[in-house]
Amino acid sequence: MNRQIQDLFEDSVLTEAARRYGVAAAALKSLGGFESFVYEYEKAGRLYILKITHTSRRSPDYILGELDWLNHLADRGVSAARAVPSQAGRLVEQIPAKDGASHWLAISYVKAPGHLIGADDWHDDTFRKWGKQVGKMHALTQQYQVPDPKFKRIEWDESEEYDLDLYLPESEVLFKEKAARVMVRAEALPRESDGYGLVHFDVHHGNFHIQNGEIMLFDFDDCQYSYFMYDIAICLYNTLWFPKVPVADRTAFACRYLEAFMCGYEEENHLDLKWFAHLHDFLRLRHIDLYSVFHRSWDLNNLEPWQADVMARIKREIEEELPVMGIDFAKLIE
Repeated sequence: MNRQIQDLFEDSVLTEAARRYGVAAAALKSLGGFESFVYEYEKAGRLYILKITHTSRRSPDYILGELDWLNHLADRGVSAARAVPSQAGRLVEQIPAKDGASHWLAISYVKAPGHLIGADDWHDDTFRKWGKQVGKMHALTQQYQVPDPKFKRIEWDESEEYDLDLYLPESEVLFKEKAARVMVRAEALPRESDGYGLVHFDVHHGNFHIQNGEIMLFDFDDCQYSYFMYDIAICLYNTLWFPKVPVADRTAFACRYLEAFMCGYEEENHLDLKWFAHLHDFLRLRHIDLYSVFHRSWDLNNLEPWQADVMARIKREIEEELPVMGIDFAKLIE
């Protein structure tokens, strides 16, 4: 999280946010958070999530674009933790920040039942159900119309993470040059409704819970217009970088995961095989995205060993134009 945003946060903000959702601040349980402050609370015997973010990250209208799409999906069969209104009936509550110029934004959601995926859940049936939920989202988004133009989410290449001059130092000349080539190739791809639309954009295994073998998605904060294959690439990327079970052969695991995932996906939505020829570039785009995020969010002078290793690996693979995975994805899916 941006350190300037952290410095603006104070206890009175939390107290007021809790009040607006009808609970006491003392009853909130902190769950941490990467780019927002996230809490859990109980009300009338049911568990909810309270998220507090800053207007330097999101505007109220932009968040309403997320929440309208989320509830649209939940109403039509996607297993997703829907947004709930405040005591005043608002989906987004605005609380003045101490700088007098900005606001904190409080949003609440039903807490997804179950638990984060663990080693016992790390198998093909889970991967298939994971793909099934993503496929259902992609099918439904093809008919979705934003109710108000003010709520429209960004296109993927409008994200500030791809403005590499914003966070990367001038010395990163080669990285920026090679990243730009990937961006150009991706931006040239067709943006038609059968392969492009509003997507979750962060369906990694930290963003769903599992209960009795069934999954429920949450954290739609990054939803934006992008390629369906990029959304799928993000799922694959995170299973490879942060697996719940140690992987001796990353290539074999990637093949197994993707086959199971796409079996579930195809139950709900068909994606033309031509898109798999671009999967390598979408994995590279995730590299580029995270490299920018890490420069923005981490203290680069005091990195943990694992953080330094991650950044070094991303830098090398982008600068040397190496594939994130040495697999012919199109042939695999065929």
